[in-house]
Amino acid sequence: MPPLELVETEPRPDCRVIQVEGELDLNVAFQLAGRLEDAAGVAIVLVDLKGCAFVDSTGLAAFVHAREAMEKSNTRFAIVGANDRVYRVLEMTGMSGHGLLFEDVDAALRELDASSAKPD
Repeated sequence: MPPLELVETEPRPDCRVIQVEGELDLNVAFQLAGRLEDAAGVAIVLVDLKGCAFVDSTGLAAFVHAREAMEKSNTRFAIVGANDRVYRVLEMTGMSGHGLLFEDVDAALRELDASSAKPD
């Protein structure tokens, strides 16, 4: 099992991307949860899973808790780049129905920018 590596980038001033490399499981999910907690308050937070081969229930819980916390702080949250296996797991938890899953960072930013520009 490759060790978990989390890499943060800011493709623009209002957006933080947390790239997940390796497997996101019980032993390491707390690391991602901490990074997500630290990111609350940034306008847009994206979790990039293109380098993540596996997500267990503790990883899913980190995503759910992050989404709930970020909604309270008016932070937009999305997951990008999930492989087919991880995508299916995310889809089964209902995350795809909330507009949280995107193919890549660019697609997420286009959609999130467009949806925030729409009048209520």
